[in-house]
Amino acid sequence: MLASGARLLAAKTGYANPRPTRPDFLIRMTTPKKNEALWTRNFTLAFVINLLMSLVFYLLMTSMAPYAMFRFETSTGLAGLVTGVYIVGLMAGRVIIGRLIDELGGRKILILSSAGNLTICAFYLASSTLPLLITNRIVHGIIAGMCSTTTATLIAQMVAPNRRGEGIGFYSLSVILGAAMGPFVAVPMIRHAQFDTVLWLAVAAAAIALAMACFVEQPHMRAANPAPAKPRWRLDGFIDVSVLPIAVIGTVIALSFSGLVAFLSPYCGEIGLDGPAGWFFPVYSLAILVSRPFSGRLLDAKGANIIVYPALILYAVGMFLFSQAHSGSILLLAAVVIGFGYGNYQSSGQVIAIKGVPPTRLGVATSTYMLFYDFGYGLGPLLTGILVPFTGYRGLFLITVAVIVAALAMYHVLLGRRVIIE
Repeated sequence: MLASGARLLAAKTGYANPRPTRPDFLIRMTTPKKNEALWTRNFTLAFVINLLMSLVFYLLMTSMAPYAMFRFETSTGLAGLVTGVYIVGLMAGRVIIGRLIDELGGRKILILSSAGNLTICAFYLASSTLPLLITNRIVHGIIAGMCSTTTATLIAQMVAPNRRGEGIGFYSLSVILGAAMGPFVAVPMIRHAQFDTVLWLAVAAAAIALAMACFVEQPHMRAANPAPAKPRWRLDGFIDVSVLPIAVIGTVIALSFSGLVAFLSPYCGEIGLDGPAGWFFPVYSLAILVSRPFSGRLLDAKGANIIVYPALILYAVGMFLFSQAHSGSILLLAAVVIGFGYGNYQSSGQVIAIKGVPPTRLGVATSTYMLFYDFGYGLGPLLTGILVPFTGYRGLFLITVAVIVAALAMYHVLLGRRVIIE
């Protein structure tokens, strides 16, 4: 299936022809025109909406396990389940929403999913039993998967194709900002058991996101050769096969990073670096904020290879430094290098996934890529948790370096070596 996806990708992007006149994907892209504005009203609204959705995600992801333990006196295992079932719902939402976006339009789906997000956030306050809380988490994951996929698709439709690297790079900073703000706000409240305050903040953020969604306009997209409607039960109505090569690579990359997220705290506690560990993600986020705008423009101008190869190499180097850290300075240096590496691969992968995709398939292509990415992110803590007793934390992160190198090799074989230099 991967080979089939690579062949489809080659066919739609010009690789089938040994001498293309204008390669469109990983090679060289058209220079952006000065009159093609990026930060339009629509783009800014979508950016802020996704920032608010990301803030809700990290507020609740940070607080849900301690909330379950405090409110329902659960074990750590059940508290982890309350946190993790969200990912199951998120993946389900990705599967079902892609085709609906392409058929009904992103604006309608954005308003409906934003309204659902507000409703389900309010239900946290009324979840009086553990089963209700778990059910709420699953449903919230489904709605959040719909909402985040819709905003990502709308961004792909809003931004001119020759500025997608830059546009998606800026847009994905909304997630980084949410990741930095959510724990920063939630952790002090959790220490004082102010869980209801955290939940009300999530409700407020969801309400603002819904209000802003009502002002988003549907981008005008018209396919040059509209494809005939396909039966809803067909697999390609929900999965874009041409996206599979980069999606599978994304699964491997997400798997490697989620292990770091899951075990950063216990690892740093074991090596005596609890203090510097608190600064790891702020420093990591700052590295991304500094580098992402430049990497996006470079991707548009020179193609994906010039970003992906160095990014994955830096990611592997940063993870090696992380695995061998014996001081706070090395740990934070690793955060910078990982930010430059993983942080810039993250947005590049999404750009690669939608390059060459017809406008009528942008929703399905985006949901396919994000579905596989979520699968890796959810699987990572489980696999790494199984390995820790046998490898220890340092051994685990050394294995992660090998996983990143394997992802780099996969990229080269499936996509990178297909580039034809103009």
